[in-house]
Amino acid sequence: MNSNDRRNVATEPNDGSDTSIPSTEDLEASETDSVDEENKQENGKSWIRIIVFLAAFIFGIVLCFIELGGDEKISKTLAIAIWIATLWLTELIPLVVTSFMPLFLFPLFGIVSSGTVAGAYMNNTIFLFLAGMLMALTLERWNLHRRFAFKILSWCGAKPGAILFGMMFATFILSMFVSNTATALMMVPNAIPVIDCLERQAPADKKEEAKKFGVAVMLGIAYAANVGGIASLIGTPPNLVFQAQLEIIYPDAPEMAFADWFSFGLPLGLTIFVIEYVYLRLLYLRNYNVAVGETSRAKSVQGAALKHPPDRVDLAGE
Repeated sequence: MNSNDRRNVATEPNDGSDTSIPSTEDLEASETDSVDEENKQENGKSWIRIIVFLAAFIFGIVLCFIELGGDEKISKTLAIAIWIATLWLTELIPLVVTSFMPLFLFPLFGIVSSGTVAGAYMNNTIFLFLAGMLMALTLERWNLHRRFAFKILSWCGAKPGAILFGMMFATFILSMFVSNTATALMMVPNAIPVIDCLERQAPADKKEEAKKFGVAVMLGIAYAANVGGIASLIGTPPNLVFQAQLEIIYPDAPEMAFADWFSFGLPLGLTIFVIEYVYLRLLYLRNYNVAVGETSRAKSVQGAALKHPPDRVDLAGE
């Protein structure tokens, strides 16, 4: 057997199948093709966004020459609103830039002065928004929301119904003082290790019920975040919008203070919270009452979740 025959034998697979390993050049070419395909798709989406904005821009220009309600300022304001809304949806420019466009568009079109527009950016509602976002970022930075949630879980016990109540109650309390959307983003990573632990320790005949427990916890966090937002004035942005609109539409009406809202929002929120908990308990956990192993095991899961938090989420970009 000559040298060429030996090389052919060495490269042929024994079982007749093709077991050749892709070369580095093949891998690089495949990766390049994938990147090119992604770039093509992104370019296609960019052109769609540009076309949508141009259509909205032309429509807005036409509106500027039409008087709605006998006042051209109404049509100009509508045109600016359409332009800004389109830029928000398409994100052709950064959202921060879009949010400051009224500062020069309204004076440019003679709708209101720049001082009036700037004053709208500095009212008490905006600062309440900022306070809620800063509080959410602070809680996330020092993992206080995780410690608070697991402390409540340690009080509630290891039964599925108790864990569901603890997760929902922790979400409810946090959502009263932090935006409900940010609270849900913070609490879901806390619930995932607890759900995984319960599913792993569930008996073979209770696997389906354990999966339903995970669904109940996820829904419970979402429901409790919404209800907690009802309980306080700063719990969700629409509450602050209502307060601002109340002052504009009814300037002679008494001011809606935090204590005034809390006096009726908290009882209402607690009532809805109890109804939601009972509903989820009966729907998903009626036949499931398996505890999460021994106490030391539950504590180890909690400790691991605290030591290895998930990737940070953008709480201020809501």
